[in-house]
Amino acid sequence: MATQFGQMTSEQIWLALASYFTYTQLFIAVSVAAVTSVTIDKLFHRQGNNWVKTKRFNN
Repeated sequence: MATQFGQMTSEQIWLALASYFTYTQLFIAVSVAAVTSVTIDKLFHRQGNNWVKTKRFNN
């Protein structure tokens, strides 16, 4: 959020804080889900996810 000096309102500050804390909570949830998935894959000796790179150029 970009504003000029002196033009930020209290509503914008609260919106910025709410956005920040919402983002951090979502990041924690996604991180926990990823670690759980990798751990379960290791426990059950599954392949897990494989990265498939798209061929972009014909050489």
